Amino acid sequence: MVLAALLALSPWIALSPWIAPIPGAEVLRGYQPPDQSWTAGHRGIDFSASSGTPVYALGPGVVVFAGQIAGKPVISVQHPDLDLRSTYEPVLASVKRGDSVVAGELIGSVADIGGHCAGRCLHLGLKDPGAGAYRNPLELLRPGTAVLKAPAG
Repeated sequence: MVLAALLALSPWIALSPWIAPIPGAEVLRGYQPPDQSWTAGHRGIDFSASSGTPVYALGPGVVVFAGQIAGKPVISVQHPDLDLRSTYEPVLASVKRGDSVVAGELIGSVADIGGHCAGRCLHLGLKDPGAGAYRNPLELLRPGTAVLKAPAG
């Protein structure tokens, strides 16, 4: 009964070889989709991490990008089983384009340059390929692989 309810919320849960890119790390900022695709929002989640923290692949896939975008070191992994793409920033890559990865494989380390997370967190994004919709990465993670921050107040 509980499993059926979870699957109704997210069919991805059944395919759970997925892990947090920094297992046990606190989620500092959650997913906040924009009202419209062109408006402000937070299209991913931020995990607490300091510069040099190892970053692991969210799930099985192929590295489709490892380099700089607008001064930020970024890694993108295509997950063909779900036709989704995960992005990690700012991350200094230890992988290169074309590399196959499995869930939990080391792909790089948190960088101290680039974006709102520079040296203090890891931003994880998840979306359909191309110009597709962004998704909440927490829907893919096994319970206990990420720690949600308690609300302020």
